[in-house]
Amino acid sequence: MKYNLLIQFVDRNYSDYDIKEIENLENAIFEFNNFDWKKQWKKIKNRENQNLTSSSPTLIFQNTEINEKLYIESLSESDFNVSYELNNKYGTDFVSEDITQNPNGSSVPDYIVGFFDNQLEAKFELQYLKEEDDKIISLGKYKPFKYFSIFILFLISISFFIFALYFNITQQKFDIINFIPFLVFFIFSIIPFSIVIQYLSKPKIKSVNFNTKTRILEIDFSNEQVNINVNEIIQCVYTYSSDHRAFLTNFANIVITTKNGNQYFLTSISFKLDELSQIINLLNINIYKFDKKILFLNSTKFFEKIEIAKEQITDNKELEIMYSNYSIKILEEIIENHDDYQPNAVIIARNELTKRKQI
Repeated sequence: MKYNLLIQFVDRNYSDYDIKEIENLENAIFEFNNFDWKKQWKKIKNRENQNLTSSSPTLIFQNTEINEKLYIESLSESDFNVSYELNNKYGTDFVSEDITQNPNGSSVPDYIVGFFDNQLEAKFELQYLKEEDDKIISLGKYKPFKYFSIFILFLISISFFIFALYFNITQQKFDIINFIPFLVFFIFSIIPFSIVIQYLSKPKIKSVNFNTKTRILEIDFSNEQVNINVNEIIQCVYTYSSDHRAFLTNFANIVITTKNGNQYFLTSISFKLDELSQIINLLNINIYKFDKKILFLNSTKFFEKIEIAKEQITDNKELEIMYSNYSIKILEEIIENHDDYQPNAVIIARNELTKRKQI
């Protein structure tokens, strides 16, 4: 028998696995015991502090000769979901290192031993996996009057401003006291109107759907349809406001960046705040969320994070070229948060920083 180990790290997209060959049972036990679950959960907490979502840390032992897999998904540093799949039949158990929480007394290594000794079929109550049909979920449709109220507010404010300006000009004496309220009202109306301009500057999108079986995001533009595999998305950014006293809390904007550098702004789709959790759970990818009172999509911090995230999909030579264009601040951020990056990325960042200081 030949076996592989598929490793799901928390900072990788769903099903974006590292793959290792497993020679025998001893090798499999070693891999489980030496996998740093605590480090993965530390990363999850760090990513939460940065408003980043994470995948569940998971080890999957795979029999390459038959359809047989053992899934070990970490629910916390000490709790696991252990699932077994054999010929389209599936079963699952909960395992905890806390004896009082462990329903059957078995440990995760016990399941690994059973997997290699062909004893798990009797241990699990296996049920046939239901063939999943294509399920299309609508994530939003075009809202032509999404910012209609804002536009009307701006027209009213500019009308009052022009009227006040004209009235004061036609008078022999300019009354600055009466003019100031109109000026303030006009200035404040410019902020929401700039959001309308941003909205109008992006391509019109009629609808966005998600196929749960193929994990394809279908973006229907007015002149074409773009299908994006979730694995090709490097980052999703959401702008929203959780402060219900703030302006525009009913809308959340989304921008998607793919590995080839394309960006898709879903600004012509209306997303309510309570719909974000559904979208995040469906896509389950590297997502950065930021909470703002005024929903601007352009953010320097956001674009820097996209550039840093690209290190996950490049080799050393590409990293050297990429990091040569980074600012010293970004390089220092990579070095400071070295646990969040691959070792070669940190080394290249240090080398680039040293090179800059020698110049």
